[in-house]
Amino acid sequence: MATVKYQVFVSSTYTDLKEERWEALMCLLSMDMIVSGMELFPASNMEQFEYIKRVIDDCDYYLLILGGRYGSVPEGGAASFTEMEFEYARQTGKPIIALLHDKPETLPEEKRERDPALAEKFKTFRKSVSNDRLVAFWQGKEDIAKKLAPAIHQILRDQPGLGWVRGNGGATTGVADERKQIQLRPFFFEKTIPLDFLCRGENEQIQSKLADVFCCIAPDLKDWTNEGRISELLCRKFFGNADKDIWQVQIIRHSLNMVLLTFLAHGLIVDTNRSSDRRPMGKQYRLTEEGMRKSMELLLQ
Repeated sequence: MATVKYQVFVSSTYTDLKEERWEALMCLLSMDMIVSGMELFPASNMEQFEYIKRVIDDCDYYLLILGGRYGSVPEGGAASFTEMEFEYARQTGKPIIALLHDKPETLPEEKRERDPALAEKFKTFRKSVSNDRLVAFWQGKEDIAKKLAPAIHQILRDQPGLGWVRGNGGATTGVADERKQIQLRPFFFEKTIPLDFLCRGENEQIQSKLADVFCCIAPDLKDWTNEGRISELLCRKFFGNADKDIWQVQIIRHSLNMVLLTFLAHGLIVDTNRSSDRRPMGKQYRLTEEGMRKSMELLLQ
């Protein structure tokens, strides 16, 4: 029988909740979920939001993590992108899990809204989120997985989603006929990802296509590869010919995490935490069969 995977859209403000998002994403991946979210392609205009709605449509569940920020509001708009995502999920009947900070007024100033108008919108939004749905409260990043895991188990029991199966998974009868087949969107590899590096004490950001990032690391990931080697490959890719000593360049941790998470979430790589092939040298990564196939397709283009 084919294995069913459920897809979760993770929504939040970004800069103030990077660590909390990471904890949530790692928790979901450990539960064998497919993770979607807009940290790679942040909403910047209404045209982009139309794409976000299609991504939410494809998901089985919607997860909102709310701290103390309301989020960016598009020009001429009345609501933040985070609130618009939530409202779209609510209006389309998507099962929702909400993780709210227990006391947002105690957060550091940089993690709260300073603009009085936005602060008022945040209060109204938070109250709306709390009404008539599964809500859990957190105080620190270490609480995220503790609150999220039981909420996922409960929503799977009470509101089972349609789920996804592999295209060759053999699901041919009953409800399985309606399940979606896992596949990457055709333009996935054409999307750009911001990568932050530290070069001689100064921050530099590179915008790169996912295809270029994947092709950079894929040849080494035919066998188990550690994070240090992956970091080195990315530094050499973008700064190997620059007027800099390559050993004075390092990729910022959150950028490395986002690269790995993106390819983990889309089934292109696997880590030793999710493989029966345990390695003694800490967490390592390797291409999946799908990752191997995609890397060959890209390298032959």
